[in-house]
Amino acid sequence: MKEEIQMDMVQIAQKLLTNPTFLDNSTLLVNELRKLYEKALLFHFLEKNHPELLRKTPTSIHQEPAPSYQEPSPTRQNDWENIRSHAPENEVVFEEKNSHTKIHTEASKTLNDRISSKELQIGLNDRIAFVTHLFDGDTQAYNKAIAMINNLHSPDECWEFIFQKIKPSYNNWQGKEAYEERFFHIITKHFG
Repeated sequence: MKEEIQMDMVQIAQKLLTNPTFLDNSTLLVNELRKLYEKALLFHFLEKNHPELLRKTPTSIHQEPAPSYQEPSPTRQNDWENIRSHAPENEVVFEEKNSHTKIHTEASKTLNDRISSKELQIGLNDRIAFVTHLFDGDTQAYNKAIAMINNLHSPDECWEFIFQKIKPSYNNWQGKEAYEERFFHIITKHFG
């Protein structure tokens, strides 16, 4: 088993080093590197937890060269499940990421919870319009300004911040009065 895993790692590495296609296609490169990483993790796990599985087995004198690509055999695919089944219960070997958890917790908030939030509520269309017209396309500056406004405690602090810091940085929003009015309406509603 040790030689098989090592050979697989060498084959993947050789494929990466000798084929320039992987340097031109990041998706292919990431997939091959993922395979190499998984093999290395498997080898490391077996070495630490099941060294008896990695002991050398007698091999014949003549070995055929390994092909450059091999389809995984059903036994290889089952190796992973077999190894995981022997892993101690209290030890996390690999932890599966679950992107649905975050989505579920945010979705579980009621509409009332989201609306009554202390943060400024700006819709996507307004956000795009404000970034484009009031902040000259600078999303980072927009996000910083909104974060500052969310941390202010009174309408007076907010207006002072906008009139002293934000507007002067963007030519006092000359010719952008409609967007400025909408921005002020949302802020007034927030502090109202």
